[in-house]
Order: sequence, then structure tokens, then C-alpha cells
Amino acid sequence: MMNNKTKLSLAVLAALVVPAQLMAANIGLGGSISAWKASDSDSQSGVDSLHLKVAESINNTTKINIVANVEDGFYINEGYVTFTKPLNALGINYDVKGLEVVAGQKLVSFGIDNTRYTEDRAYIGRTEAVNQLLGDGYVAKELEVSYTLPTALPVKLTAAYGADSVTNVDGEQTSSRTKPTSFRAALAQKNYSVGASFLTYENGDENDSLLGLDATYKMALGMGELNLEAEVLSFTAGNDNQEDRTGYYLYAGYDWKNSWTTGLLYDAVTAEEDGGDDYSSLGLVVSRKLSDAARLRLQYSMNNNDENDSLVKAQVVFNLK
Repeated sequence: MMNNKTKLSLAVLAALVVPAQLMAANIGLGGSISAWKASDSDSQSGVDSLHLKVAESINNTTKINIVANVEDGFYINEGYVTFTKPLNALGINYDVKGLEVVAGQKLVSFGIDNTRYTEDRAYIGRTEAVNQLLGDGYVAKELEVSYTLPTALPVKLTAAYGADSVTNVDGEQTSSRTKPTSFRAALAQKNYSVGASFLTYENGDENDSLLGLDATYKMALGMGELNLEAEVLSFTAGNDNQEDRTGYYLYAGYDWKNSWTTGLLYDAVTAEEDGGDDYSSLGLVVSRKLSDAARLRLQYSMNNNDENDSLVKAQVVFNLK
């Protein structure tokens, strides 16, 4: 059931959508609603994620993006400007093809999962490997510069520095992570992508770091398409009292031509403390396309958690662009 904050958020959303439509802005609404979530200990339902996305081009070389979370109060999660010809924006009449600059608050360009919202994934929620090591949506206020090499294979190099950062964004909590610096190299083709990411940040008086490797692959097979996705994360703590940790997930899915998708998701992450239990989970995902903008997902997973060793989820995701 929706609480009063959610109802207020929807009212604010309606007040924003109509003026944006009148201004011919490129707007969209995305998110997910859980029809049901049940574990061994409890069950729940409600709005998991609801966000308003606004994109507006000032000219052919400058674009503004805003993502506002509206499911429980209203706050800006992302707000940044992209310059595809940054030198022209500075008044320099010279173009460097492949150079791009992004300034503002945005999801850090690290790996695959951190750059996506729930409707863009093939499974429900974030994996524990990413959630525990990177956070539930790692957002930073930063300046990001990327350059696509003029080579036969389009390798994109990205470097970013941030003055402040926020993780597990809820409009109130801020992270202990500050001054994040990140680097990423990625190759993306029509059927596959590979990438390597590095992130370091101040955590109190120490510097922690994360290394990530990711890959995707798509291939036409039989009556549909095979989709593979994998991501590996390695956390190195600057504090001797913290444990270095590693985690990864593997997803293999098959998109049938009749709008059904079936997939398997394996997820694992090492224990947070020495002597603790490592986490691992195996899940089955089934989804059905309801329309061009909505999809129903069902997911059953088994893990080695003694208290909640099985979890069943039903979720509707939508993306109205």
C-alpha cells in the first residue's frame, strides 16, 4: 500500500510532468512495483522504485539530465550536464572527436550494475556482490572526462574526480566515502562489451579502493537470443581492521521470440569479517513482456543464509520514455 509520502510524491510528479510535456522536454518515468516479496521470515509488497527522468538538449552539443526519486519523498538523485564538444563550450573553436565532459551529480561510471536502474536489469534488485561492495547506487558529485580512441575498436577511456559522494541514496543519508577518483576502460560492440574499472576514495582517515571487471555477450540462438553478463569486484581496505573482499555475479538468460525470458543468476561475495560465512545465491528468473513499456518478473533464489535461505519475488518494472 502507498503511504502518505508516496501519495505526495505522485502529486508532485503530476505537477512536474505536465509542464515538462508543454515544454516538449524529453521526459520519462521508470521504476518497479513489487507485487510480492516473500522470504522465510517475512513478506511485503509496495513501490520499490519510482523515478522521473528528464533530458533536454540545449543545443546539438549540450544536454541536461535529471533523475528525481519520487517513491518516498522527492529529491534529485542525478543532475548533470553533458558536453559532447567541451572546447566549443569554452569558446574555443576546435573540435576533438570522441571527447566528452560530464559535470554534476551522477551514478559513478563503475562496471555495469552501478550505472543502471532497476528497469534496465534482467533480474530483480541488485546482486549482493554489488550491493555490499559498491552500494545501492553509488552517486557522486564529480567532473568526468571520457575519450573514445580513434581506433578500429572503439575503446572508451573515462576518468572522474569528485568532491563528495553519496551511496544508498535516500535523500537524507550521506556516505563516509569522499573525494572519489575513478578510471574506466571499456570496449562496446553490437554483440559484446568488456570493461575494467578502478575506484578509490577517502573513508575517514584511510583510502579504500575497488577494482572491477565486467563483460556482456549477446548471440542469436535457435528461436531467440542468448544473453550473458558477468561482473567481478575486488575491495581493498585501507584500514587494517577491515577485511579485503571479493564478489561476483553471473547471469545467463534466453529471450524467447514470444516475449518470455528465462534466466539463471549466480551471486557470491566473501564474508565481511574474518571467520564469517561467505555468501552465495542461485536464482531462477522468469519474465513476461506486458507491453513495450512494462514487464512482469518472477524470481526464486536459494542462498546459504541460515535465516532466509530462500526468497520469492514478483515485480512489475516499467520505463515510459
